[in-house]
Amino acid sequence: MRTKLKLMKQMRYLFVVLLVALSLISCKSVEKAETPEEVTKAFVTAFITADFNNMYKYTRSNNKEIIQQLEKTTDDAQRERMKNVKVEFQDVTCKMENDSLAECSCHFTKDGAKRNGDFCLCKEDGKWVVDLIAHVKNQ
Repeated sequence: MRTKLKLMKQMRYLFVVLLVALSLISCKSVEKAETPEEVTKAFVTAFITADFNNMYKYTRSNNKEIIQQLEKTTDDAQRERMKNVKVEFQDVTCKMENDSLAECSCHFTKDGAKRNGDFCLCKEDGKWVVDLIAHVKNQ
């Protein structure tokens, strides 16, 4: 009888541990959706610091060729210099055209020099991304 009771306590303990582990895993897998402002900041930072992996991440899939061309024309010395550029954001504002289209204006400093840029963002697979082709058309 004691072994059966001990076995039931162990099974209950194991069940509780598995339940807690499962709830932690499921909470962690829910990814916070990034706002157009956050994506604009991430893209600008990636662009200025030659972080091509993040540039791909924050750009529409049909814009990848533009980044590939930029990547091919940026030599190792340029990349090394760009990695150390300091970017600070003063203001990023986005005007929502609808629930999947936004125009964002970004004011920042690049190594202390004031800069600004306007970007078109859209939702692709439920995530906000920069549309470089629309950006060029609007310039």
